[in-house]
Amino acid sequence: MKNAALFLITAVLAQVTLAADSEIGVLTPHNGEIGISHTLYAREFVLSRNHPYSEELKITFLGISNDGYASVRLDTGIVVRAKKGEAFSCEEFGRSGLVYISSPRNRLGIRLMRLSCETTEIKNEPNQ
Repeated sequence: MKNAALFLITAVLAQVTLAADSEIGVLTPHNGEIGISHTLYAREFVLSRNHPYSEELKITFLGISNDGYASVRLDTGIVVRAKKGEAFSCEEFGRSGLVYISSPRNRLGIRLMRLSCETTEIKNEPNQ
């Protein structure tokens, strides 16, 4: 169930992002109350054998094994693995901050989705 929910979120975000950065925000303060804004950022990255390193993510694409697991090495030296539709779980990206979206049939590259959330408290002044 957890993977199905993550896949659904990933599929929706993939449609929203197209090829650019995206923001999805929700703000619901009522008159004189405090509201919370949640902004979800989603950005797509493509790594390959020719371009294995992402300066922004600080990761290196290592390859995809015969059992379908993609491996990336963090700049800290830690290697994490995930299957298509799953997230690379680590301290740097949390449990769902970096998702393995797809790869070509030749397994020479990988498409990733970086997800992050920003929460802001907003006070709506009462009408007089």
